[in-house]
Amino acid sequence: MLTALLLSLNAMMLHAQQDADTVDIETVGNYITMPVTLNGKPMRFILDTGCGANVVFRHAVDNTVQVTADGDSIESSTGRTEAAEKMMGCLKVCKYDGDDTVPLYVATVDSIMMLRGDGIVGMQYILERDGMNMKIDVQGKQVIFTRDKHMFDKEEGRKYRTRQTDKRLAIKTKVSPGIKIKDVVIDTGCDHLFSMNSADLEAIMNGKHRERFAHQVQGLKASGMGGMFGLAEESVTALRLEELTVAGLRFHDVDVETGRESLLGFPFLQTASVVFYHKGKRIKVEPYTATQDYRIVRQEEKVKQGGYTMTYNKETVVEHYISGKK
Repeated sequence: MLTALLLSLNAMMLHAQQDADTVDIETVGNYITMPVTLNGKPMRFILDTGCGANVVFRHAVDNTVQVTADGDSIESSTGRTEAAEKMMGCLKVCKYDGDDTVPLYVATVDSIMMLRGDGIVGMQYILERDGMNMKIDVQGKQVIFTRDKHMFDKEEGRKYRTRQTDKRLAIKTKVSPGIKIKDVVIDTGCDHLFSMNSADLEAIMNGKHRERFAHQVQGLKASGMGGMFGLAEESVTALRLEELTVAGLRFHDVDVETGRESLLGFPFLQTASVVFYHKGKRIKVEPYTATQDYRIVRQEEKVKQGGYTMTYNKETVVEHYISGKK
């Protein structure tokens, strides 16, 4: 009976491996890039779960490609709406992709974005593929695609119900004790840990416990946030949350940017892997270690790309924030 059980387990593990495709990724600054092919041509696309569509940059499109429409708009990871043309192409990211053509937006981007990649794989890629699940493991430098709905069930981690918005997935999270923020988008294309919807931030800053949750950071550079926080006082460079809690992980002294929506960005993936379940019903967050307290270090990183030396503003997660001592 024991032999039969072992054979059965081995068969199940082999089946799970066959039903999964592991794609190696690279990180450039706080961005994830991965190999793809578009119409048979090898390219590197940015993995951006905060983008609701698949995008190819204008510089990577062959002149023979037929553009089928123009004047459409697309939500970028920064929350801005950009006009883009649309084309049909055969995009292959993992072994489950067939030879069918899919719509892609054709966007003109600046030279810095061109050096990061040739396009974007957005959440549309997962949501429009029946039964497809995706695990992003930055520490292991891989993304796993699978149609086996049971593959990730036995892994440790915290599950979240999600709400789908603009073909992106949003969860609830907590800012310091007692304040819940709805519709936080998991956005691998966001290069800093957290951006907050300006309406939510305004409610916090006008609340009676304002000093417990957030404080202004003084500096020489004016804030680019706009609204009543930032541009009105040129000495204010940012707002800083004393604590941000996600999946039991606590991040201290988090510099916050504001906008039309709340985003949880790439630095979060330095502390935990994230599994996106089919059709946006669930997300599972699995911490890499038992450490629960972190702080964020902002620094510049110089990277050589395409013959250029590029400077990125990079946020790095540092473990073990103890009693407020850095």
